[in-house]
Amino acid sequence: MNKIFHNFGLLLIILVGMLSSAIGQDDHYYYQYGAPAGEYYLPAPPDTSSVLFAHDVNCWIWGKSMRSTPRGAQASWESLYGIERMATVFGEAMGITITKTGTPAIWKFMGKACYTGDISVYTVKKYYMRMRPFARMNEHVAGEFDNEEELRGNGSYPSGHTAEGWSTALALAEMLPELQDTILRRGYEYGQSRVIVGAHWQSDVDAGRLASSAGFARMHTSPGYASDLAAARAEYLTLRPEVAKDKPVAPHLNRILDAPADTASIFYYGDVAAYWLAKGERDTERGQQAIADADDSDESLYRVLSTVTAKEVSAKATPHTARLLDWVQKKLMEGVKDLKSSSTFRKRPYVQLGEPSLIREEEESHRMSSSYPSTSAALGWGIALVMTELCPERQNELLKYGYEYGYSRVIAGYHYASDVQAGRVLAACHLAFLHNDSTFRSLLESAKEEWKDYSFSEAPVSPCPDAATVTDQDGNVYRTVQIGEQCWMAENMRATHDRKGKEIAWGNDFNAKVPYRYCPNNQDSRIAQYGYLYNWTAAMRVCPEGWHLPTDAEWDQLTNYVGDQRQYRCGGDQKNIAKALAERGNVWQESDSDECMVGNDRYKNNATGFSALPAGDYQQGYHVFGRCAFFWTATKIDAKSAGRRYLVNNVSTVLGVSAEKGNGYSVRCVKDVK
Repeated sequence: MNKIFHNFGLLLIILVGMLSSAIGQDDHYYYQYGAPAGEYYLPAPPDTSSVLFAHDVNCWIWGKSMRSTPRGAQASWESLYGIERMATVFGEAMGITITKTGTPAIWKFMGKACYTGDISVYTVKKYYMRMRPFARMNEHVAGEFDNEEELRGNGSYPSGHTAEGWSTALALAEMLPELQDTILRRGYEYGQSRVIVGAHWQSDVDAGRLASSAGFARMHTSPGYASDLAAARAEYLTLRPEVAKDKPVAPHLNRILDAPADTASIFYYGDVAAYWLAKGERDTERGQQAIADADDSDESLYRVLSTVTAKEVSAKATPHTARLLDWVQKKLMEGVKDLKSSSTFRKRPYVQLGEPSLIREEEESHRMSSSYPSTSAALGWGIALVMTELCPERQNELLKYGYEYGYSRVIAGYHYASDVQAGRVLAACHLAFLHNDSTFRSLLESAKEEWKDYSFSEAPVSPCPDAATVTDQDGNVYRTVQIGEQCWMAENMRATHDRKGKEIAWGNDFNAKVPYRYCPNNQDSRIAQYGYLYNWTAAMRVCPEGWHLPTDAEWDQLTNYVGDQRQYRCGGDQKNIAKALAERGNVWQESDSDECMVGNDRYKNNATGFSALPAGDYQQGYHVFGRCAFFWTATKIDAKSAGRRYLVNNVSTVLGVSAEKGNGYSVRCVKDVK
């Protein structure tokens, strides 16, 4: 091992230690797409010094009081994580026995929906690493199947159990709308069980439902979701054909959620605390946004969506999308109206507390309208979920808009926080139901046509003028990008043969003499997006005809050009260009320190269009996936080492040191100059 490589070893060890094993993509519905980033659109969990934490403590007290009851026994039994417990919980709700061999289609569908929910909270957990209730209160967890030591090292916010249970419930409710209320109630209870056993705070559970609702919307962009659902439903109806005779009706939240807290409940004080905290934002810029959000006109909605997506959304420019959103809003308003009329009337905060609202002109018209649930929250979150299906490239920004739209009504004093949460849950439940409506499906498919060629870029990115794409020897097609005088591939190589057609063998040892390829993070499902990792011998041979592995000098030409362009520099420093080269979004693990680091505000990355992906490396094992993007250069250093360039999530510059030729790194090719 050469000296420079050895000096970098400590950094690699640190980075490797921060990683956790990921669930294989074959087990969930994010085959081609990344999960929504909850750390972007969800708020931070309540700090112990926040008045909101009092609500978490009150819910913990309630949960503890339930442990010696039958409900407590249920919660303890439900602590088993994963598809095995999901099968029992939802099998009871559906009136069947679900097993891997007896009901394979249902088992497959449930399992993938379950793990998709788990993935929806993965990055948020690692970001906040919140201490769990039993640990904070110096007690033992009360779940029969919970492992305390494992839980102590796993963040509390959001709740993974809740996310698994709720995403499974939503998927099954869509599959079986005749029994949706029963299914969704069991999914709701599964989350609340985590409060009872002391494994999660209530705010963890609430966030878990929102994150998995977002994940559920994103599931629908997977090409396998619809066929899996259809197969699971067909299998179910062979067991219980009589269920199909029932005509499904819209979900009713009174049968799914617990009733809102009255003023005598200890839970009411959480709503009051949230009210006073939000009231403090009225004189800020966020308060002005709450006033703007009170404009519920189509023009206001279109203006926001146009800003978020950088694509004009209007009845003229996107007529099918406009019709879809109008139809969805009407259905959601019907659902809210039904729930308001069938629930106990709840006074709005400004009325109950004898306070003026932020928007005085609305006070009289809203005084006799029930606060529960929030119509605005249902509409904002519902629109965000539907738009996530149409424009997954901007899912995080859309979800943030949807979340903040509901919170604006808490700031304005027109809704309690629990009203807003109920509105969001209602939206997710109705989304599952609406996917069974032929009108919705028709409108959705027409709207998708308006977004099928959509791409988002905050800066103009140009493909190479004489080679917008390039095809390799295996027939794979790659995007290209012109950066200065150079034409680069904008994707990592994923060929299995060299340019002469000879197969590059799967790597089975650490060897620089034989051309080898490896799967990024040892997962073949990652290849389509991240390409292969190649040793240097393979890297020198894999670029297609007319293209080649860039030298150190050609990499210098790239980085010098990018550094010379003001629009690509971060903080004005010519060296801080890593963000401009790194792929946008949550493919990179978060870094929350220097604003110029790749992992800080990841949605501002990739101004150049180079789209560097953190595929990690292979060095007698797979390391730093999600944190580092390594690229070979064609420059030979000595008999054992060659040049490489790399980006790291918590670094702002492009780094360059040599490495052993047996390592596995990504390959980017540059076009030959004639």
